[in-house]
Amino acid sequence: MTELSKLAFFDVRRVFNEDGTLKAISELDSETAASIAGLEHEKLFEHFQRGQAKHVGTTVKVKFANKLQALEMLGRWHKLRLWQENVNVSGLEGLTERLADIRKRKTAGECNA
Repeated sequence: MTELSKLAFFDVRRVFNEDGTLKAISELDSETAASIAGLEHEKLFEHFQRGQAKHVGTTVKVKFANKLQALEMLGRWHKLRLWQENVNVSGLEGLTERLADIRKRKTAGECNA
């Protein structure tokens, strides 16, 4: 439950420095690191003569754990009404009799469906 809570309530701002740059992996706290499901790191080069290249940048893609799925699992665990499988319905007294009456009339040709 603790791990699910970390994923469900993770704040993506914890991955960035004050200036908006991405924090280094070594700077991430354990909760933030646990929220990362995948990471791609690619160095970009500009090629200019045969066999020569200059590093011009880096692309980093961070994929986080599925927050919605973690929230759903927590909701089920805590038996929140939204995820209850058994639904209590009231006000249906006599429904069976009314449906039987409609079927009889339809069979007799009284009801146009």
